[in-house]
Amino acid sequence: MAKFVAEAENIEFKDRLAGDDTLPGYNASLYAPFEGVRSQLIQEDLPKNQQRFESLLHSTVTDDVSVFDQLLDQHAKRIESKIQELNQQLRKIDFDRKEKTYIQLVSDRTDDSAVKEFRNYRRNALQDSLNASSEKEALKDRYHRIEQLLNKLDENPDWTNRVIDVRNWFNFRAKESYRADDSHKQDYSGASGKSGGEKNRLASTILATAIAYQYGISVDDRQTETFRLVAVDEMFSKTDDEFSEYLLQLFKEFHLQLLIIQPLDAKIHLVQKYVERYHIVTKRVASSSVRTLTVQEYQDLRAET
Repeated sequence: MAKFVAEAENIEFKDRLAGDDTLPGYNASLYAPFEGVRSQLIQEDLPKNQQRFESLLHSTVTDDVSVFDQLLDQHAKRIESKIQELNQQLRKIDFDRKEKTYIQLVSDRTDDSAVKEFRNYRRNALQDSLNASSEKEALKDRYHRIEQLLNKLDENPDWTNRVIDVRNWFNFRAKESYRADDSHKQDYSGASGKSGGEKNRLASTILATAIAYQYGISVDDRQTETFRLVAVDEMFSKTDDEFSEYLLQLFKEFHLQLLIIQPLDAKIHLVQKYVERYHIVTKRVASSSVRTLTVQEYQDLRAET
C-alpha cells in the first residue's frame, strides 16, 4: 500500500488521502492491516520460500515432464526392438513355399496430424531443458511452455489417449521378399487389393511368430521340456486344404504344442500327420464322455466300421 501511494502516477490519490477531510476513513489507521500483512511476510521469510518455489519449478516440474517424455520414447524404441526380434524368426519361415519368399515387418513413423502436434508440444515444452538457465524470466518461460503441454493434454481426453498410445506413432506394414536374392516382391499395408488366401496367410504367419516369440521359442530350438500349448477352435471351418496345411506346418516349425478342437468330419484327415492322438468327445443324454485314441487306433476303428 505504501509503495502504491508513493508512486508518481498515484500522486492525486496521495494528496486527497492526506488533505481531503471530506473523505471519511482515510487516516493513519488505514495502513495498519497492510503493515500486519507486511510483518507476516517478513516473519515467514517469503523471499526464501519464493526462491524454493522457483527452484522446484526449475527442477521438479521440468524433471517430471522430462521423465514422462522419456518413457514414451522408451516405449517407441521397445516396439521397434521387438519388431526386429520378430523379423529374425520371420526370416527363417517360407511365407510362399512355392516361390520361396519371406516377410519382414516394417514400422514407419506416422505423419498423423495429432501425433505430429503432440510431438511439437513436447519439443517446445522441453527445449533447452538440459542446459536450462536459472534466470527468473527463463524459469517463467519454461513453466508457461510446460503449462501449454499439460493444458493441451487435459482439454481433450480422446486426443490425449490417442497421442500417448505409442502404437499410434507408427504405420505398420509387411514386406515380402524373395529368399534367393532378397529382392522385393510386394508390400502388405492393409487388406485392400489382397486375396483372402494372402490375407489369411499373412495374419497367420505373424500370429504364429508372435506366439512363438512370447514363449521364447526359435525355429532352430525345439525346447522339448517347455510348456507351449496353443488351443485352436475349428481352425479348418473357413479355410481351404492348402491354407490349413500351411498353418499346421507353420505351428510345427515353431514346435508349438497344438490342441485342435474340430468336428469329426471330412477335414479330420488334415491333422493326421500333425497330431499324436484324438480325444473324441461324445454326449449321451445329459452326460459326456471322452475316448482317447492314437491316430493309428482311430484309423483302425474307422476301417472296421
